Amino acid sequence: MPFTARRLTTKWINAAFLFIIGFLIQSTTLFAATTTLSWDAPSQNSDGSTLSDLAGYVIYLGVNPDVYTQQTDVGNVTSYVLNDIAYDTTYYIAVTAYDTSGNESDYSNSTTVMISSPVIDPVPDPAGSPEIAVSDSITPTIDLQVPFQDVTEFNLVDETVTITNQGDAALEIASVIPSSSLPTPFSIYSDNCSSQSIGAAASCSVTVRFSPVASGYFSGGITISSNDADEGMISLALSGTGLSSASNNEPSDPVLVSPKNKGKGHGRKGTFKWKKSTDPDGDPVTYTLNVCQDPEMTTGCETPTVVASFPSGAVYYAGISGLGSGLMFISMVFAFPFRKRSGRELHQIMVVVAAAGMLLLASCGGGGGAGGGAEGGITSLGSDPVIATDEVSQEISELASGTAYYWQVTATDGNGAESYSPVWSFETL
Repeated sequence: MPFTARRLTTKWINAAFLFIIGFLIQSTTLFAATTTLSWDAPSQNSDGSTLSDLAGYVIYLGVNPDVYTQQTDVGNVTSYVLNDIAYDTTYYIAVTAYDTSGNESDYSNSTTVMISSPVIDPVPDPAGSPEIAVSDSITPTIDLQVPFQDVTEFNLVDETVTITNQGDAALEIASVIPSSSLPTPFSIYSDNCSSQSIGAAASCSVTVRFSPVASGYFSGGITISSNDADEGMISLALSGTGLSSASNNEPSDPVLVSPKNKGKGHGRKGTFKWKKSTDPDGDPVTYTLNVCQDPEMTTGCETPTVVASFPSGAVYYAGISGLGSGLMFISMVFAFPFRKRSGRELHQIMVVVAAAGMLLLASCGGGGGAGGGAEGGITSLGSDPVIATDEVSQEISELASGTAYYWQVTATDGNGAESYSPVWSFETL
């Protein structure tokens, strides 16, 4: 499962130096490749003292500069084979080191890798022919892979697969079926494509569900059969990790959007945006925005803003009634003064109060009509009607002029589990 970065507590470790020692190694995953990373081990702390308690490394991965959305603790090794690299996607990769006390270094230098895909359809279909194109709801959308988010066992999550006819004759979809007859945690929940005729430039959709009943990594696939002359059968690779329900699982790391990292020219009033986190347990997620004048988030800090909301990300779970017609809102409160921390340990009182309030609404807001959810008594909280996108936005006024600021977002699930975004910086006018 992805590793949540440790936060610095008492010292800095000098960053490792990362480089790629090989790439495009033969892959066994459909439409994916692998690349081998290697890095130099740090030998000193940033104060010049000898590093004697190195414990391991974390690899950070993202598809945008300085935005790392995936991380993996690889242990105390200096090379690692990174699997399931999607073709035609530029990945930005960095490594950090951590010691036995949980102190983590800054990011290493960032390196990039992009592996060109093999030609899937080398001969365009002639005029008067159908031309199938398949995409999904997870970026990159056209790599024929559906990597589901982590979800706690006995919960479930859905993703959408879209089939489009890019030709100028009717595309006849014969079937959309699982690639294996063996039981897997993947299933087709709704199918609007099988036995359908799709006109030119038209499309249809299929909802694919991941519902693990045990913890661990799972893979599977679905196969699409059609009358496309040279792509009559297309397979999509499905993957996902089920997390144990025996303990609370932390939300995914918030992904910062704006102000852009190292940006300049911002006014004294700042609007901060980040991507919503998903919680594998389906817990409500509370966000804390910290804005300070140093990267350790200890100096010149604005009052931290706590933003509480219901979870999004299509996580479904048992025992919660549908809230499609219930009242949902975003509450914003300001935390009481708390001890500034280099280890990112935020005061929890207001977080718990906010999350409890939202849970109270959940228990009271369903109203009549329990239908409309998933089958088997498992229903969805649905999307937040106040924030219509997958982003959270918060405004802070009265920033100092001509000042460098650093900002970070913490996601908390109300049960003590936290995850953290990277620290970004910007300058005001």
